[in-house]
Amino acid sequence: MTEKRIATTNARWTAEHSSIGTMALVIVVATTHFYVVATEDTEWRQFLSTLPEDSKLLYNMVSDFHGGKPVRVRSPHLITNQDDETEFICKGKQEDKSSRIGLVATTALKTQSTLSVYHQDDSNNMNGLRVKRHLLTNACGDVAPACYCFSGLTEWKMPEDEFIIWEIKGLCIGGYGAYRSTGIGYVLFMRGTPGAEKKRFQWIRDNVLIPFINWGRKEYDGIDVESGAPMGDEHTAVSWCDGDNSQIDTIVSEEGIQIYAANNIIANKHNASGTGKEQACDLGKVFPISKKLNKSTTVEHIPSSNHHLKRLLELQFSKFNLKIHIKKHSAIIDYLAKQPTILSRSCVHENVLSGYVASGFIDPMHFRMPVLFKILATCKKVCNLNEYNKYLSSFPSLMGLSYNNGNQYLLDADFISHGFDADIDAYGNMKIRDATISQENQQRAKCLTSIAEVSKQAKRFRRN
Repeated sequence: MTEKRIATTNARWTAEHSSIGTMALVIVVATTHFYVVATEDTEWRQFLSTLPEDSKLLYNMVSDFHGGKPVRVRSPHLITNQDDETEFICKGKQEDKSSRIGLVATTALKTQSTLSVYHQDDSNNMNGLRVKRHLLTNACGDVAPACYCFSGLTEWKMPEDEFIIWEIKGLCIGGYGAYRSTGIGYVLFMRGTPGAEKKRFQWIRDNVLIPFINWGRKEYDGIDVESGAPMGDEHTAVSWCDGDNSQIDTIVSEEGIQIYAANNIIANKHNASGTGKEQACDLGKVFPISKKLNKSTTVEHIPSSNHHLKRLLELQFSKFNLKIHIKKHSAIIDYLAKQPTILSRSCVHENVLSGYVASGFIDPMHFRMPVLFKILATCKKVCNLNEYNKYLSSFPSLMGLSYNNGNQYLLDADFISHGFDADIDAYGNMKIRDATISQENQQRAKCLTSIAEVSKQAKRFRRN
């Protein structure tokens, strides 16, 4: 018998077993998800009384750090996470025949490490291509408009433009059938030119991320940003990303810092190589369900005359027949036309929230309060009592070292001086993460838009 598995890289294994990385995440959550208020609130105290003690632990630690001052946690609709997923697409279903269980000879087992498992496939299923799907959610369980990108295209495939955007009505949750949703989704086509990924993230920032956050402010807080309504600290959003180089560049550039400040958004990044065990989008159920449905769902058997979105996509390709030359456009049409079904089944409230609960960003009862135990549980190294006490005892000092210095990034030396062991990789070697401001994608969890980090970036830009 055979077993499928995904190999874990040494860097990922080290990050997933890092006490320092886990504590770095705790500090960033504590400094950015909470804020001090001037007066206490009866309704808030009533809410706190309904929480179990373990859900209030981090809140109490932050309040104690601020000298017992009244503290609030940011509303869940203002906590967002975004991530890319790459899917292989083709026209029709993708049956996975290799996963069938069967008997094999003993001689085959002896050579299983050198032989590949395969099956004969005479269909055209492998005649496909890859697409990037950008997922943006908040801790209320809401999902931003869908965004799909076909990147790395050649000049022959896109002879006139380097960047083409389609705004498709009905490419959304519930975008099919009677009384279907008329929401929109986006399809991006990009040439494989230098800087293309950065341009994609800039476009997503301006056209998806910021409008999504402002939509939440209006729906949940009654704040219409477009009308010029003033925003207080309670309306500050926290946007988490995984640390993609191009994405970070759109945040820490001079233009990016100004845009995030103007829109009252704090930008955080997760631990390098550790997003798989701590990022809401990776821990949630949306991606796994989407991948499974992508392989088992198709609309190729439905005539376009009976499928509104499929007909719309065919018309769109005919309009761009001189600007986009992709031979596999039938696979793209089938993939995009089935997305309303996939989105409606995968992007449900519970599936989105599952990632935020698993990461510890919200509690499992009221879906609002960050839970220290859950954040610590994202570390795959067994946490004994001494380790747990070290997290608690070092918190005030490490919190002060970051918060009192403009939410600065903490170095490995800072954690080691507080009793934390340096990282040990899968082979028993000591690993110190010493990336500087010029390699932010390789650093641990941090606030990218904090006063201290913006100052460091400004000095770096001046030197260059």
